[in-house]
Amino acid sequence: MTTIIESGPQTQTPEFSSADDAGTGSAPLSAARLARWLFAMFVGIFTVRSAIDPDLFWHLRTGEWIVNNGIPRSDVFSFTVPDNSWVTHEWLTQVLGWGAYSVGGFAGVSVLFAIVGGVAAWFTYRTVDGGPLQKVVLTMGAMFVASVAYGARPQLVTLAFAAGFVWLVEKVRAGELSPTKLWWAVPATVVWANLHSGFLLGVVILATYAIGDALQRRFLGDTGDLLAPATTRRLAEVAGVSFLAAAMNPSGPRLWIYPFETLRSEQMRSLIAEWHSPDFQAATFRPFLVLILVAFVVLAASKRRPTVTEMLLVGGTVAAGLTSLRHVALAAVVTMPVLARHLSSAVAETRLGPWLSGERDRDFSVGPIFAALVAAVLALVVGVRAVGTFATNDATTAELYPVAAVDYLYDADLAGEHGYNAYGWGGYLIWRDIEVFSDGRADVYGEEFLTTVSELNDTTTEWEELFGRFGIEWALIRVEDPLRTVMIADSDWVVAYEDEISAVMVRSD
Repeated sequence: MTTIIESGPQTQTPEFSSADDAGTGSAPLSAARLARWLFAMFVGIFTVRSAIDPDLFWHLRTGEWIVNNGIPRSDVFSFTVPDNSWVTHEWLTQVLGWGAYSVGGFAGVSVLFAIVGGVAAWFTYRTVDGGPLQKVVLTMGAMFVASVAYGARPQLVTLAFAAGFVWLVEKVRAGELSPTKLWWAVPATVVWANLHSGFLLGVVILATYAIGDALQRRFLGDTGDLLAPATTRRLAEVAGVSFLAAAMNPSGPRLWIYPFETLRSEQMRSLIAEWHSPDFQAATFRPFLVLILVAFVVLAASKRRPTVTEMLLVGGTVAAGLTSLRHVALAAVVTMPVLARHLSSAVAETRLGPWLSGERDRDFSVGPIFAALVAAVLALVVGVRAVGTFATNDATTAELYPVAAVDYLYDADLAGEHGYNAYGWGGYLIWRDIEVFSDGRADVYGEEFLTTVSELNDTTTEWEELFGRFGIEWALIRVEDPLRTVMIADSDWVVAYEDEISAVMVRSD
C-alpha cells in the first residue's frame, strides 16, 4: 500500500503499533480504524434493501388497519375465510412499518428495517472476540450468511433480538456486565413478543446457556470460562420469567403455542419457502455452507476444548438452519461468537494472531484532513447506494408483481368482483385494496384451504367447481402457471390481459 505523507518531501514507512498503543487513536488513520470505517460502509450498503418482500404489502395494510380500527381478531382481507381467527403476532412491527411508510413511503420502510439490520450487526460485532480486524471479518461473514433474513420483513426483528440476547449473556460471562443485567431479557422479551412471534428463540438461547453450563460443570468440570453457578441458576430463572412475560401481548398466552401450530402444518411448511431446507445450489445459501465447513476447521484447530454450551449453540442452530432456511440467519449470529473464541485460540501463536487479537496495528502517516476525507467518501458511497435503491423500488416492484394487470382490473371494473389470485401475489393485491382469494398469511387460511390452494397451483383439483363455489369472475395468474394453460383450453375462459409476468383470465360470457 502506498503511504500518503502529510508533509515533507520524503516517503515514510507505515508505523506498526504494539499492544501498548494499538487502538489508542494516536494516528488519524490505522488499519484497525480503516477496517471499522469500511465495515460501517458495508453495513450501510448491506442493510438498505428494496421494500419488495411479498408479505410486506399486507403487513403495511395491517398496520394501517390497526391504526384506524384496532387489532383485528379475524381475517379482514379475503373473501374466502372472512371469519377465520387471525393471530396478529407482528402487530407492533406492522404499526411501525405503516408509520415509516406514512413518513417516507417505501424509502422510509427500507430505512426502518435497515436500522433493525444494523442493530443485529452491531450486537454481533460487539459480541465477537478479538481486535477490530477479526471483529470486522467475522461479523461481515455472519451478515453474508444471514443475508436471506435481510430486507423489509418482520423476521429481521427476531434476528436483531437474538443477536442482542447472545450479546447479553456473553458479556455477563466475560464479566463485562453484572449478572443482574440478565433481567434485561424480561422486558426485551415482552417487546419482542409484540414485534414478532420469534421471541421463543430468545427463551431457547437463554435456556441453552443455562443448561449447557450446568451440564458442563456437572459432568466435565469447570473450564474457567463458564457462568458462575449462581449466575447459571439466575439465567434459568430469567428464561422462565421471560417465557411467562411474553404473554403480555394482545393474543395473550395463545402466542406461546402459535409458532408450533405453524411447525405442525405440513401445508404451511410446503407453501412457505422459508420453511424449506436451504438449497446449496443457490448462491444465497453458499455462505452458510462455508460457515459449516469453517466451523469444523476452527473447532478442530482450536487449542480450547469446546464446552457443552458451545456445542449446543453451534450444533443446534446449524441443525435448525439445515432443516429450515428461516433459521440460517439465527445460526450465523449464534455461531460466530463461538467460532471467534476458538479462532483466537487456533491462531494465538501464529504471525496472524497479534493482528486478529488487536495487539498489533498499522498506522498510516496521513493527516486528520485526509482521514476525514476518507470517512466522507465512504459515507457518500453509502448515501449514493441508498438513494439508488430507493429510486428503483417502484421499477423493481413492477418487475416482480402484477402492477399493470391490477391496473387493468380497475380499468375493467373487475377489482370489486371476486377473483382468484396466485398465492404469492395476494399481499400485493391487498396493498391495492382488492379482496383476495389467498395470500401469505398461511395460518389464517388453515390446513384444508391451503391444501386446496396447493392443488390449484398444480391443477390437480376440480378448479371449475371451486371457482363456481366462490363466485370467481377473474383469475390473476403467472404466465408460466399450469393453471393458465388449462383455463385457456376451457372455452368458458379467455385471456383478457397478459404481459411478461401475469395474465388475467375472465369468463367468456
